[in-house]
Amino acid sequence: MTGAVNGLRKQVRNFASSSESLLSAGLSADNPPFSEEERQMIAYYVAELAKLIGPAKSLP
Repeated sequence: MTGAVNGLRKQVRNFASSSESLLSAGLSADNPPFSEEERQMIAYYVAELAKLIGPAKSLP
C-alpha cells in the first residue's frame, strides 16, 4: 500500500502495517504456512471487518 496515510487514523495505519506483515510472512519461503488456528483467526477478523466497512467500491 502506498500513498498518503497521514490523514488516516492510527488504528487504520496499524492495521495496514500488520496486514502488510502478514502478507509478507505468507509469501515468504522462509516461513511455514499459516496453521489452521492462524487461518481461522485471520479469517474471523477479515469477515468482521468486512461486515463493519461494507462492500468495497470500485477503484478508478
